Amino acid sequence: MRRLILVRHAAPDVQPGIPARDWPLSVDGRIEAERLAARLTTLRAPAVIFSSPERKAFETAGLIACAHGLKVERADDLREHDRTGVGYLDADAFAAAIARFFARPEELVFGRETAAHAGTRFAAAVRELSARTPNRDILLVTHGAVLTLYAAAVAGVEPLPFWRGLGMPAAFVLSLPDHRPLQRLQPAWPA
Repeated sequence: MRRLILVRHAAPDVQPGIPARDWPLSVDGRIEAERLAARLTTLRAPAVIFSSPERKAFETAGLIACAHGLKVERADDLREHDRTGVGYLDADAFAAAIARFFARPEELVFGRETAAHAGTRFAAAVRELSARTPNRDILLVTHGAVLTLYAAAVAGVEPLPFWRGLGMPAAFVLSLPDHRPLQRLQPAWPA
């Protein structure tokens, strides 16, 4: 059986003065990414790991790749929902914005991209990258909102509770081509 392994990046070093896309992993985030990489050894290794170009995702992908002797390839459309110009939001304000984002997918509620557009962009990237590796498992390192949009579209998860339950890092494993949920992994979760 072929699998799609969707990984949410590990915890970043939040730096309110710079854009979130440029945040590096925190020390704890690096440790947790390495722990998740070890948990992923129970899955067949893909030929390559594809990653969002955002720093926190690419660093997470690098740690997973190092543990498995793989290379990482950047894929621009695995990036997070475009939040250019939003600025730093504290945890409560961010959670409220995400709730609006999932509740009104056709409206531009924050940033420069609707949930519908972000979901369509991400799904097209998954299809294209999956087609490039037709006989192998595929591992994509990405972000919470777009991962959630994809999981809602293909696996029928309820977006907001799913997003709230995602750790940093986390992996959501689906079978291909039917997108049946197989497993959810976080470093501290049992397999």
